[in-house]
Amino acid sequence: MNRLKGLWQLALLYLLCALSSVVAVVLLFQLNLLRYLLPVYFYRGLCYILTAALLTGLFSLWLTHRLRRTHAEGVQSGRFSFAHACCITCCSLCLWSTFFCMVPVILDRSFSVFLLGWMYEHPQPVTKEEVAKAFNLVYAERYDMFGRRLEEQLITGNHTHYLKS
Repeated sequence: MNRLKGLWQLALLYLLCALSSVVAVVLLFQLNLLRYLLPVYFYRGLCYILTAALLTGLFSLWLTHRLRRTHAEGVQSGRFSFAHACCITCCSLCLWSTFFCMVPVILDRSFSVFLLGWMYEHPQPVTKEEVAKAFNLVYAERYDMFGRRLEEQLITGNHTHYLKS
């Protein structure tokens, strides 16, 4: 029974640290303190994720210390340790880095690839407005970016209540 109680305490520690990691990442991205120091979104995001992982590790150390002071059974028997804090920090860093590289960066890169290709085909100097117009004309209209995405949603059955026939 004591062993099961210790496992539940350990699971609760990991859950609290996971929640703190989410809060830290969202807060750092919302505050966007590095926007002028690191103008490249990818590098700025990696710095925020590293910072959030370190904050999560510090939070787990603090939480472990607090549990020891309250004489929690799992802490006194040595179930919570510095190794758990390191594991929590590494897990946070790995999971957030994977998510960040898979979702927003890929979406951002697809536009960059289009932009670089279009600029290669049009080597003359252009304004920001001309690039925006080209994006809307070529990427959105000619490639039917929105129509294809809506068709995919109809085929897969996602969000059919948003689409009118």
